[in-house]
Amino acid sequence: TRATCARPQAWQIATALVAQAVEKFNRGLERSVAGYHIPHVFRLTWLYELPFGKGKRFGAGSTFVDKVLGGWTFSSIHEYRAGDPVGVGQGGIRSPSGFGGFRPDVTGASQTLGGASDSLDFFQGTPYLNPDAFVPLGAENGGKTANNTPLRPGTAPRRLPNIRGPHSSSERMRFVKKFDIYESVEFEFGIAAINPFNRHNRQFITTNVNSADFGKLRIAGSGQRVMQVEARLAW
Repeated sequence: TRATCARPQAWQIATALVAQAVEKFNRGLERSVAGYHIPHVFRLTWLYELPFGKGKRFGAGSTFVDKVLGGWTFSSIHEYRAGDPVGVGQGGIRSPSGFGGFRPDVTGASQTLGGASDSLDFFQGTPYLNPDAFVPLGAENGGKTANNTPLRPGTAPRRLPNIRGPHSSSERMRFVKKFDIYESVEFEFGIAAINPFNRHNRQFITTNVNSADFGKLRIAGSGQRVMQVEARLAW
């Protein structure tokens, strides 16, 4: 059995090399948490061989036990990880040539509406980010030009430092039985299960503050449950 737990520094900060910054004369606005900063990742790999049959603890002298219960091996890979960093943007406005996309202003309000619920509205989505925590650029009078270009960059960072998206879970399992045909010939029959618990992870519909679906979570297809039958002859 093997278990590993990866936890990067909680406040790892990285400065991305961006070709187009939102403000070329203030690159500090691009300083943010790295996109690959996942606070917690837990991986577990295990393998278990049933203790029945020839050469095992139980039923070593029983042909029936050896043929039915002997030679079975169970193995599995599990991965459970925290959510990805979240970036908030703004659409429907014009960016000057050579500049990156604009981001909204942040207010002092809480940026989430509580925890990410496990019970989601499949059709409408379930709110997670707080719309009142972000103010679109140009909302104030005189905040943008006649051609819909904001007069200043927003205060939101490239990625929000303390907010993560929904966590994800995945498993793979395999059941294999070995049959000894001859001394040097072995046949393996197995069943592999991908996403055996039929999990459906969650994702944002959009993080565009101008969208009616801003900050809502929905079910994300993480793949249907897949069962595979496999066979192998080794000699």
